[in-house]
Order: sequence, then structure tokens, then C-alpha cells
Amino acid sequence: MNGIPWEHHLGRKVIGMRIGFVGAGKVGFTLGKYMSERNVCVSGYYSRSEESARQASLFTHTKYYETLEELIESSDALFLTVPDGAIEGVWNSILYRAKLDEARPCAASDIWGARMGIPYRAKLDEARPCAASDIWGARMGIKRYSLAGKFICHCSGVMTSAVFSEIDQMGAFGYSIHPLFAIHSKSQSYREISQAYFTIEGPEAYLDFWKDFFEKLGNPVRVIQAEQKVLYHGAAVFASNLVTGLFEAGVDLLMDCGFDRESGEAALKPLFLHNCQSVAHVGTTAALTGPVERADEKTIQKHLNVLPPEEREIYIRLSEILVNIAKRKHPERDYHSLSQIFERNGEVK
Repeated sequence: MNGIPWEHHLGRKVIGMRIGFVGAGKVGFTLGKYMSERNVCVSGYYSRSEESARQASLFTHTKYYETLEELIESSDALFLTVPDGAIEGVWNSILYRAKLDEARPCAASDIWGARMGIPYRAKLDEARPCAASDIWGARMGIKRYSLAGKFICHCSGVMTSAVFSEIDQMGAFGYSIHPLFAIHSKSQSYREISQAYFTIEGPEAYLDFWKDFFEKLGNPVRVIQAEQKVLYHGAAVFASNLVTGLFEAGVDLLMDCGFDRESGEAALKPLFLHNCQSVAHVGTTAALTGPVERADEKTIQKHLNVLPPEEREIYIRLSEILVNIAKRKHPERDYHSLSQIFERNGEVK
């Protein structure tokens, strides 16, 4: 793309663009290691926890930065790999320090005159452009830096790039870049993330650049609109976190049958894994089995008669979705009476 000052070539280090990480949790560890092993120049890490930043730098063979300012100066792109609730605060801290570099009109001569003991004179009161904040910043020990031309990215699934307020005024570019993947381990997830989709949202200027960046790492990429992000994240929760809840509900029901927790989990594990693998390999339509697929109304009614109220409601709502899948799989089969059972919330006529 025109205007991008960095070259990206797989097979050798990216000498131009340097990526720094603010935050050294599971996401920071994983993305830093994943990128560095694919010839991306990772500058290093800064974190409120000095120890976690040091560990991340050792894990990725990069550098630990004692101050945020040093990391920013050493990086062309910053990934804020912090919890969602901390993204805005971290950005505001970066923005606040960057603003110390802005020259703005002020009565600089007043400051100089007051120090020299010179009484007020009209000429000394003339406002002229100066970085008055430089004086204050120097006193507070805050180092100035410029964000001009830098990328600021976060990895939240639900938040948009709009969290980077005033970023245009700083001459920087903000993006939300989210791996659609459950990062569960600091030390292992980088080995597994190569198949994950990455979704990118942000200003159009460099969308193609970031799309190309992650595709060259080997990942499929989708550009997403800001107004779609919450629904997109909800979809991920359905296919990930809520599945954990369903597994737990199954274990609880087995415990009502006399299983203890350990044996209940062990009993459901092969069934759970085989079904997940089948869905992943052949899709929901081909993978669907069970009483809904067979239109086995008698078995389903028996289930509904014994399930506790909350589990019963979950069973009905999800079975309605399964009916739609079953219709795709067996368009010749009649699911009308089964659908009516669910519409009546399982009540017998």
C-alpha cells in the first residue's frame, strides 16, 4: 500500500515495523511469541507488573521496558493486550503523555519573566507558540514522545477502535484486532493460534495493510464493521463459553443420577469431544445426531417431563435450533409436530 513505510517479507526479519506490547498476560505472551517466530520484529513488553513483562520478554527473546515511554519510542505499532476494562485507561495515559509534546499558544514570556524577577511588561505578555507543558513535564519527570504515524491496537472482541479518543489529532491510527480463539495458556497457545481467524476493525486507510499482515502469518482474516462487533463477540461466546455451561449442566444432571463430579466429567468427555470434532470437521448439518434429528417425539417428551425447570427451558430453546438443522439434513422428513411440542414449551395437549 502507498504510504506505508515498512516492508513485510516472510522468511526474514521485518526490519521496518516494530511491534510492542503493553500488558503481559496470556494474549500478550501468545501474540508476541507467535509473531516473533514468524519473523516479525517484536520490540518488547511493558506492564504494570515488572515481573510479568520480564517473563514475557524472556519467553519471546525480546526486551523488557521499564517505562511506557521507552516502549512507545521503540515501537511503530503498539498492541494493548490488557483486560477490556483497562484499555481506555491505558490509552488515556498514552494520550496524556503524548499531549505534552504539543506546542500550543501560551504566555511563555511570563514564565521566563517571573523566574527572572522582571515585572509585567506588555511585550512579555504576548502569547506565542511554545510547549509550555514541556516545563511542567520536565518538572514531573515525564518524558515526551510523538504518536505521529504509529498504530495503536487492542485485542478486545467486543470493543471498537472508537475507544482511542483523539487519536486522529495525534496523527496515529487505531485498530481493534481480535483473534477468534480461546487463549488459555501463556506458554502453549501460540502453538495453536495459527488456524484462528483474526477480525480487524478500524479506519479504512490501513485495513488492507493489517489484513495482509495477518494473512502472511498464515491466518484467515475478516474485516468487520464497528457496529457488528458486539454481535460478533456474542457469536463467539455461544460457540465457546456457553458450550462450557452446557457441559456443566450435563455433569450436574449426571450427579443427580448418582455420579460424582469426577466420574460425571469423565463419562461425558468422549461424547463431548467426538461431537465437537465432528461439528468442526463436517459442519453442524452432517454432524447432527440424536432424538431431534430422528424426530423422536416420545423420547423428547420423556426428557421434558423429568428435567428441572431451568434445564427444561434450555433444552427447548436449543432443540428449536436443532429442528432447523434437522430440516436441512432431512428435507423429506416431517418435523411439524415436533416443532409444536417446543412451541407449547413441552406441555402435552
